[in-house]
Amino acid sequence: MTISILSNIPSLRASNDLNSLQNQIEQSAARLSTGKRILSAADDPSGVGILSTLNAQSVSYGAVERNIGSGVSILETASAALEGQQTILQQMKDLATQAASDVLNADQREAISKTFVELQSQLDTSVDRATIFGKNLVSSTGSDVAIQSGINAGDTFTISAVQSDAATLGLQTATGGNNQSTESGSFADVTITGDTTASTYELTLTDSEGTETTLASFSDASGGTTIAAADIQSAIDGATLPTGVTVSGTVADGTLQFTNADGTAFTLTETITAGTGGAAAVAGAGFADTFASAAGVAVAEDLRTGVALTDSASASAAMTAIDEAIATVATNQSVLGAQQNGLEALSDNNKKVDENIQAAISRIQDVDIAEETSNLRLLQAREQFSTALLGVINNFPSSALALLR
Repeated sequence: MTISILSNIPSLRASNDLNSLQNQIEQSAARLSTGKRILSAADDPSGVGILSTLNAQSVSYGAVERNIGSGVSILETASAALEGQQTILQQMKDLATQAASDVLNADQREAISKTFVELQSQLDTSVDRATIFGKNLVSSTGSDVAIQSGINAGDTFTISAVQSDAATLGLQTATGGNNQSTESGSFADVTITGDTTASTYELTLTDSEGTETTLASFSDASGGTTIAAADIQSAIDGATLPTGVTVSGTVADGTLQFTNADGTAFTLTETITAGTGGAAAVAGAGFADTFASAAGVAVAEDLRTGVALTDSASASAAMTAIDEAIATVATNQSVLGAQQNGLEALSDNNKKVDENIQAAISRIQDVDIAEETSNLRLLQAREQFSTALLGVINNFPSSALALLR
């Protein structure tokens, strides 16, 4: 070895080795403090690329789990509404069974009917309020809901709506045409006969409770006076009809028809009252063929839709409709339950996949504490040795002084 006082190459080499050891010690300590094997892309370029992909997938699976959780909440909300409907339907069946018996008096039947109608409205209320995240599966406007259930485009699970409103179940409140003429009708001209003056002609509608409503009235009619059917039509058009009663069609085309929406019977009656001078009579029926006779016609053809407990027959029909509705709701419950099981199965599968991804991330990224600790101790021992050695090497140039003695 050449002795030189101008340079100390061994010292430079030892110093560089010591610096390298110190860098390695710092890196090892950083791995142990962070728990990560890869501290920068330079540590493992290919590993960093793989980690980026795996981390992105893991984050996506977290979002998917939240999506599935929302879907389960939608299904559970709908299922709770259907469970409530089953309770309502059981109560309705109990009332219909009571009403199917002829032993009830009018007041009892009316009380049961009012309760029944309220329960019918609750069928819709229970499903209309089953909305969460702005989605409703069971109302009359319920629609399917698509859930993103995977990390790839197209990985969707469609939750099918099961509309369960009263109308869909066939249990809507009875409306329209319970007692209405099923044929078009018309009026003929009315002619007052007899030697009379100041006679009156009236057309009245009498409801089931005996309340009369005047639809047309003509006075001061003398014998030989003709009241045109068209005038009767005009009077009817201008009359104030009882609540729930409507009139459609015209006398001219023979389509005149009265309708009572509440399902109770009513009667149309023509009345001639004689004035002075003698008796009054009608020459020819004011009512034409389809309205039967001038003496009055009870219009009571049952065309109502929906269910009601107005009599034992309608109550029996309601019992059948309720049984069918109970079966329909039970089927809907099964559909929702099966869909919830499907979503939860997807969730379990996604969790297993994400678990494997996390394991792969750990293998690439996590530091082996035991191995790294052993490596750190080795590096520290080498550092101590290099430091001591460097102290010795740094004295090499001073050995040249010995030659001058």
